[in-house]
Amino acid sequence: MSGSGRLRTPGGVLAVPSAGAGEVFAVIHPRAVALYRTHPEGTPRNVWRGHVAGLDVEGPRVRVAGTIPIVAEVTPAAVADLHLDQGSEVWVSVKATEITVYPS
Repeated sequence: MSGSGRLRTPGGVLAVPSAGAGEVFAVIHPRAVALYRTHPEGTPRNVWRGHVAGLDVEGPRVRVAGTIPIVAEVTPAAVADLHLDQGSEVWVSVKATEITVYPS
């Protein structure tokens, strides 16, 4: 269910630009997902702590799957800088403006 600017999910509440009313689904592009080793500061309203469930190298990008149902797409350099490996603890953030909500 949704409400104005908030989307209730099984995992918690997401801040979104506009959620409308009734049943909806939300889409977050993997390139809109940012990963951090410590709790991030700044404007993102959606921040979670999770763990890396897997790394999938696809050419110049790496898809990082999390234990929360979200995927981030980052560069191999970011994986190295963050020392990411399966099981690594990470902070995940997504700006509300990067979430697209559709009626179901």
